[in-house]
Amino acid sequence: MILCITTPHNRDVHGIKPKEIKALFVNFKVRLRRITVAPPLARRVPEQLLPIFYLRLACIKPLCTHYLGLFVEEGPQHAQRIAVRDKHS
Repeated sequence: MILCITTPHNRDVHGIKPKEIKALFVNFKVRLRRITVAPPLARRVPEQLLPIFYLRLACIKPLCTHYLGLFVEEGPQHAQRIAVRDKHS
């Protein structure tokens, strides 16, 4: 799991782009989906209005600052491991 959040309180933590995430996992098929409205923005919405406004804000892609990823290993090594597992099953 990679978790990276830009925060003004910690200058050592910064966001990374999908291209950078994919570069870290070159042997994987990577699927990323934007999720979560920027927390500083979402925190400003009154709790009673959150269910309505959050869904509307979530439709604006630049406001969704976090990613959910699916990483599937690719390549001959992975295929060989699957074949060995199936053979002994």
